[in-house]
Amino acid sequence: FLGEKRLIGSFFGSAKLQYDIPTYIDMYMDGRLNLDDLVSKKRPMNEINEAFVDMQAGLVARSVMEPVG
Repeated sequence: FLGEKRLIGSFFGSAKLQYDIPTYIDMYMDGRLNLDDLVSKKRPMNEINEAFVDMQAGLVARSVMEPVG
């Protein structure tokens, strides 16, 4: 038991992306999956360097980069 260790890789766990991603989107759009509270800050893409500084300094947990247009 103690000597038989294995490392098994996975890609998105056992998710079925063609089914799961649309389901997550529907849940978010219906208000059943709260992702907004996970975002610490939103920034335009041209502030990418500042976003990295904030991340490295531990000022944010997650930043969302928005396209500039």
